[in-house]
Amino acid sequence: YPDKQYRESINEKAFEIIKSELRIEDFQTTIKCKNDEHRIISWYSNNLSDDYGEPVGSIAMGIDITEQKHQQDEKLKLENQILQLQKMESIGRLAGGIAHDFNNLLTAILGTTELALMKLNSTNDYYHNFMTIKKASESAANLTRQLLLFSRKQTAELKIINLNELINNTGV
Repeated sequence: YPDKQYRESINEKAFEIIKSELRIEDFQTTIKCKNDEHRIISWYSNNLSDDYGEPVGSIAMGIDITEQKHQQDEKLKLENQILQLQKMESIGRLAGGIAHDFNNLLTAILGTTELALMKLNSTNDYYHNFMTIKKASESAANLTRQLLLFSRKQTAELKIINLNELINNTGV
């Protein structure tokens, strides 16, 4: 243990263990090797007593568990990533469900607004109110489309189409 303070704290812990007459299993310390590499050691020890039962020392065995610790850390990191992905998937599903229901409401609002606008001329007092409703509903429908795309993890290909041409070309 090149670090004097750390070495002293480990020695104090070792003396406490010997005095307590406890069997120690998996007491972990970190040591710094001569090449500046840090290794994690798991210690196991049994105390030795003299003929009168007084503690005189201990037999200890240290096992280098550095690689196992790194593997445990990596496993935990991957498990956390999986949990995060599952949360994101749940949020996507929730957003999709809400967006779908909201889209149904917007369809009714837009349909009713379109019908009202068809019966009104631009000089009517309510015409501009209905146009405001229509524009706000179209904006909300666009946001809803984006939420649906997010929830389905799809990319959208936006293009302008002429509905009259589309209807005429279907042969209906």
